[in-house]
Amino acid sequence: MDKRYEQTEIKLKDAFLNSIIETDFDDISIKSLCAVAHINRITYYQHFKDKYELLDSIFRDMDEEALNNLPIRDKINNPEGNPYKKVSNYLYYFVEALNKRLNLVISIASHKAGYIYFSFENFFKSKFKDMLINSGINKQLKYSLDQTISFITGGVINFIVSGVELNKYTNFEQIFTDAQKLFINLIRSELIYN
Repeated sequence: MDKRYEQTEIKLKDAFLNSIIETDFDDISIKSLCAVAHINRITYYQHFKDKYELLDSIFRDMDEEALNNLPIRDKINNPEGNPYKKVSNYLYYFVEALNKRLNLVISIASHKAGYIYFSFENFFKSKFKDMLINSGINKQLKYSLDQTISFITGGVINFIVSGVELNKYTNFEQIFTDAQKLFINLIRSELIYN
């Protein structure tokens, strides 16, 4: 990817993440994003067709970061290739990627019935489902795949959201560290697999 093209995408994503802290997703306009990013509308549309595609791109970045870091963590704490550890390692990095986008977390926490919350939840469920299927864990679950995914992803999302609300946006590191531990314990728990 061209360096200038990449820099423009970063500016647009940063503009979006800065905007969602003060503005509801429905009220964010392409015009306002362009003003914050200091680019024109034509340039915006060379990158994204709308704000929905921009948000999806931010989610895909998080997934890509998790997947890129996965081999490093697997090499250190999962040399035997345990599928449960592999999934928990992916989730560890996915939560870490979310931690780098605190404005997204704050927006999810403050607009629990909004588009960003539901989009994130659906994206997260989809990625988690892919990991369970690709690792073969889905064949060992006590409950249906969709129930297990809903239980774990919904629980972790709400754990993070509640932590943000209770701490009034302070001490994010502890919230994310605890969420990562919760993920790891849940995925390795005999509560969910045979």
